[in-house]
Amino acid sequence: MENLSKSEARDLEAQTQKLYEAVGRAMLAFSGIDSCFAIILGRLSLAQDTTLASLTIYSTNSVDRKLELVKEMIDLRLSNIATISSKHAHMVEFLTKSFDEISKKIRRTKKIRNRCAHGNLLNGKTQRGTIYVRLIEPMLIPANLIKMSNLDPRTIPGTSQNDILVMVGECDGIRENLMLLAQLIEPSLLQSKDCSALDPIARKLGLAVQIPFHPPQ
Repeated sequence: MENLSKSEARDLEAQTQKLYEAVGRAMLAFSGIDSCFAIILGRLSLAQDTTLASLTIYSTNSVDRKLELVKEMIDLRLSNIATISSKHAHMVEFLTKSFDEISKKIRRTKKIRNRCAHGNLLNGKTQRGTIYVRLIEPMLIPANLIKMSNLDPRTIPGTSQNDILVMVGECDGIRENLMLLAQLIEPSLLQSKDCSALDPIARKLGLAVQIPFHPPQ
């Protein structure tokens, strides 16, 4: 660690504390996605059992496997609904594409989530006197990185507090989109003769995931 003045040491401690607070928020925000998965699986299951769905989701720690489970259930349960009418087929196609888009966002945010859970702390002072605090990949050893004191703070590798807070906001949006999806796959509504009652929710989800929803007339 570089020689720090008392004020720099206080600044470093404060920034490190803020980083850890952001990590806590990030872990909580990402874990909320599992609850959304459980709700979706519960609504898709024949028994409409959210408790059983929760056990299924929490039985694996792999985010990719959880996404696969939800995707498989969506494909399985909605395939027959798509045959009811052209409008139902369009809705099912929209739901499938929307979940695929949400899945991409989840996979992007999990990279920061994993760094929050397993990363190493890298902090200190640059040659220019700027205090930095980052999380780096667990396999990276700070001593093996190029000397940090020669780096511009904008080029220091790793995840900053701001990066983590952006991820928290993204998780909030993901959960909102998953809950919209959960409303749309409610069997009693989706299997109805005319599923037009779901159109306003579908349009809202479409705007969020940038997949416009235009039901056939």
